[in-house]
Amino acid sequence: MILSIESLKLATAAIETMGELVQNMASSMQITTEKITAAVADSKPTSPQTMKVLIDGFARDLHDFAVQFRREVISFSSGTDTGLAALERVIDFQMGELHSDVASLRAAYGEVSKYTSNIRDTRDLIRQFRDTISDLPSFTGPLRISKGQVVDSLDQFQATVAITLDRLETIDRKLGGPAAS
Repeated sequence: MILSIESLKLATAAIETMGELVQNMASSMQITTEKITAAVADSKPTSPQTMKVLIDGFARDLHDFAVQFRREVISFSSGTDTGLAALERVIDFQMGELHSDVASLRAAYGEVSKYTSNIRDTRDLIRQFRDTISDLPSFTGPLRISKGQVVDSLDQFQATVAITLDRLETIDRKLGGPAAS
């Protein structure tokens, strides 16, 4: 149980970092949009070179985001995999070897249910963010490449979440559903 709890704490920390990364990237998008809007609204025409510098700077921000986000996806995946595997081993041992009541495990699952809710909330936020990034126009080659990197890292997270939620449903079935509060 200790391994499970500690590993899931690491995964939770990764999820929190992902949320911060998304917020920072959204701020960067807003700042870049404001700069481009100001440049276009200026009375003198903006040179294509100036626009390219702005857009390519945003592309670098996207690239950095993709690299950092992918690192957190790996931490999240590792933490959930280790934590849920340990929890399943405890459940299997308690039920199979000790033939004991699983009430304490149901209580522990209550904490995992909170974790499940956080994962679903983050998944939904990331899905919306992914759609926003995917819909951005690809004005330059670096922006197109960076958008692809971000979408790939966000899709990787979505796939990891799907696997995690499936494992959580398996645990839920083993325990006969979450404990009544």
